[in-house]
Amino acid sequence: IIITSIIVSIIFITLSMFLLYFTFDYLVNKNLNNFRKDFESFLDFIAMKTNKFKQIKLNENNEITKLSQMINDTALIYDKKSKDDIKVMGEIVLITDRLEQGQFDCQIKSKTENPMIVTLSNTLNSLINTLNKNMNAIVDSLNHYDNNDFTKRIIIDSNTKDTMLKVMTNVNKLG
Repeated sequence: IIITSIIVSIIFITLSMFLLYFTFDYLVNKNLNNFRKDFESFLDFIAMKTNKFKQIKLNENNEITKLSQMINDTALIYDKKSKDDIKVMGEIVLITDRLEQGQFDCQIKSKTENPMIVTLSNTLNSLINTLNKNMNAIVDSLNHYDNNDFTKRIIIDSNTKDTMLKVMTNVNKLG
């Protein structure tokens, strides 16, 4: 009876260990495989292989769920910043098209947190302001000349160089 009891106990313990091992392995691997797929989706999103992030479904309360929540939160932040960048860059394209047509009364108004795009936007706005100011001064002087008033001079900023300086200087000489 004792030997049978020991053998049954050993078989029971062994089966319990296998059952516990396979159950644990299944649950952990299932969660990790799901997390791996979700993380791959996130990586595709930030690598711009896709432009839409599918939020990770959060069903349980464990460490993997906490990591998944962090991915969801990060994806939302990244998506907003990316859309802000795209909006500013789109506006830059539209503004440069207007500049090419000779329209200098425009500004880039959209905002982003990307420091490179902020610098580009600010630099272009400064360029547009300078071009607009210089072109308005030239037009104003030429309008005066058209009305036989040749005393109107353009005040040339010391930062003005090259072609713009030549045009403004020659308009003053013409007067």
